[in-house]
Amino acid sequence: MKKEAFKYSTRVPEYLSRDNSTISKRISGMSESYISDLKFSEQIVVWAARRFGFIGNTALLSDLSSPAQREKAIRKVGMELGGVFLKLPDDTLGNEVASDLESVISSFAESGYRGLKLNFQSCRLLSDDERLLLSFLAGCQRGDHAHVTELLAWFFPCCEIRGVIQRAGAFADVFKFNQLYFPQRINLNCQNYQLAANKKTIH
Repeated sequence: MKKEAFKYSTRVPEYLSRDNSTISKRISGMSESYISDLKFSEQIVVWAARRFGFIGNTALLSDLSSPAQREKAIRKVGMELGGVFLKLPDDTLGNEVASDLESVISSFAESGYRGLKLNFQSCRLLSDDERLLLSFLAGCQRGDHAHVTELLAWFFPCCEIRGVIQRAGAFADVFKFNQLYFPQRINLNCQNYQLAANKKTIH
């Protein structure tokens, strides 16, 4: 029997529904956030993440049934990232970093409640999930454990969170080492956020 690449849960956070704006209020410039408004480090992440997924579709390129597509995407992204970090197309380092990001993104679909919804490569606007991904990586880079844990609690069972944070931390640290930083654009009050998560769920 073929192993499922992603799964769903009946526990769906309120803000994940289309007409909910709870989390939207926590993101600056939510109505119109353009790629051009992001820092270079953030633009790199969005570009790379979109290589690994499809808009509005939880089936990522890392689907277990498509290993060839997965490796092709990692090599493509890895070559570009190698040039960013070393000023040379170093495939070894680039592929390692790309693999870390692909692993983080695929974790949402394979171990979480749903996959990330990423926009088309040519889209100038950020999706809600792309904003949350950037906030998550910014928290990892800053060592803000409370922020990233509470954020991931909306997407993953508790037993999966630690592994995702470790992989994302490795990815974010490479950027930090190369003096490429992710600004934190979501001001999250972890205590109030947890209360909301406990009270506002859909069953």
